[in-house]
Amino acid sequence: MTPTTRVCLFDMDGVIRQWEPRHALAAEAACGLPRGALRAVAFSIPEYLASLHGEITFADWCSATRRELALQYPHSAAALAVEQWQADKGLVDPDVVSMIRRTRRLVPVGLLSNAHDALSSDLEYLGLADLFDSVICSAEVGLSKPDLAVYRESARIFNVAPADCFFTDDQPVNVRAARRAGIDAEVFTGAADLAAQLECRLPMLVSPVGRLN
Repeated sequence: MTPTTRVCLFDMDGVIRQWEPRHALAAEAACGLPRGALRAVAFSIPEYLASLHGEITFADWCSATRRELALQYPHSAAALAVEQWQADKGLVDPDVVSMIRRTRRLVPVGLLSNAHDALSSDLEYLGLADLFDSVICSAEVGLSKPDLAVYRESARIFNVAPADCFFTDDQPVNVRAARRAGIDAEVFTGAADLAAQLECRLPMLVSPVGRLN
């Protein structure tokens, strides 16, 4: 599409990393919690957004989740359930990672993630610490998607205009916001579609999946 793509930005969860519900379900079943309780509580308490904005730590959010679960389900082993759940680091999509590495040979790449302070240790654990030229973590910059300011800040970090950036995210609301900020953005629907989007913007890219493999 545009020949001016100078930086490619990627979301983390739902694009590079996928989560399997079975880990949370197993923790709930083993600890006397109803199905779906862990995520329902963890992502609804105010400490969740506070952790994404760097106001509290990942550990603080987990502690708040334990407390709320214990209040709602006093006969459960809430502490053990959260411990087991937070130990899950997700699964990396190797095709997406390979594409990012190939993309980096042509242009700088960045991670733009709504994440708490444990993101850096997660990247290290998953073997992705060297994958990006820059990591824009909401907890570190104090801004989160879909705030337009975080997209503009991401472009500024790479010293380019928003229009020079390509961004992909699995959440349409975040893609729409990126476009309003002036960034060329597409919803992530899978590795094959991402390959086509990158090849369109970076014709010299050799895709790790699909027709160029």
